[in-house]
Amino acid sequence: ATLCVPCEHGRAWAKWGEMTAPRERSARILEYVDGFFSSEVKISARLVYLIMLTGTLLYSAAAFVEPVLRPSCGKQPDTVHAVLGQGLEGGLETAPNPSYRADPCRWDRYAILLGMNSWECDMSRRIV
Repeated sequence: ATLCVPCEHGRAWAKWGEMTAPRERSARILEYVDGFFSSEVKISARLVYLIMLTGTLLYSAAAFVEPVLRPSCGKQPDTVHAVLGQGLEGGLETAPNPSYRADPCRWDRYAILLGMNSWECDMSRRIV
């Protein structure tokens, strides 16, 4: 079965997804977006939501490409904490993980990652 929608350019019905004039397509997109807002919402509120959506998408993209974009770390791992069995925050652990490899640049922030550090990108990937 083919889904049909009313069409305003002369024909009674057009198949869903059929190419239409750009103005009609823009009107359809605007009508779709307007369905999420009441008629009382002003353009400024819609603009705020658009900015928040753009920021969310940008930070999500930065978090997903972090393993590729993050510059190489020039610091040496801190061997003193590894020998003493201290954790990420410097607190003593009763049973440290022998497989854990400390990353000395884990807390460094990078402009290419929009100011996030490696740990924040990792947590963002897990949430999304």
